[in-house]
Amino acid sequence: MKKNITCLIVDDEPFAQDLMRRYVDRLAYLQLVGVCQNSLNALEVIHNTNPDIIFLDINMPEVSGMEMVKMLAGLRPYIIFTTAYTNYAAESYDFGVVDYLLKPISFDRFVRAVNKVSEQIELKNNAWGGEVDSSLTQKSLTENEYLTENFFMVKSDKKLIKINIEDIVYVEGMKDYLKIHLVSTMVIVHMTISKMEGILQKHQFIRINKSYIVNMREINAINGNEMELSNKQKVIIGGTFREVLLKNLQGRII
Repeated sequence: MKKNITCLIVDDEPFAQDLMRRYVDRLAYLQLVGVCQNSLNALEVIHNTNPDIIFLDINMPEVSGMEMVKMLAGLRPYIIFTTAYTNYAAESYDFGVVDYLLKPISFDRFVRAVNKVSEQIELKNNAWGGEVDSSLTQKSLTENEYLTENFFMVKSDKKLIKINIEDIVYVEGMKDYLKIHLVSTMVIVHMTISKMEGILQKHQFIRINKSYIVNMREINAINGNEMELSNKQKVIIGGTFREVLLKNLQGRII
């Protein structure tokens, strides 16, 4: 049985509000805390209720959905963008969104987006198998030591696991924990993506959107804003990260 997940609908279109409300009502584990017609009202509701998910329209008057996300400050809900426009997809990945739903939204697609959040919440709760012993993480290798070592150790599922840096294909950030995708397996750790970026940035790794760090040696192809990795995984290159990526690849393009 799934744990209850609270959610907020933010959309200025009455029809879209009603559709999303009906979808929420069909999932017993979703608890609706409110429906807002604009971002400013939504910010007040978010600060009062701290919902797990925000179903957020991008195109709204006064303050857009993307602008609203920037105003959330320390609050970190799971964002699912809802929009009728495809041209925001690449930019949305710079905001670390869980999913990007194109209107008209089918119930099946809605459920898949919610399941992504449910999975992330479950993974977060199970990543350490309980409370984190901060004494194990406060003292770690300095940045210079990380640059000379070819591996590091992480705590996952109540044990320490060795990660060979050369085996990492990409790292996927999910709020305050990570999925480290290796050549033959995947490890979940409790760590911010910024900290991991600091560890990997001198080992030919590069961040390509707010939620992904990739091993440059594992890049197979780049097609517009889409990157294909050696394991066939496809990820979107965020607009604000594209220039840095191309700069790093410049000496390798012939």
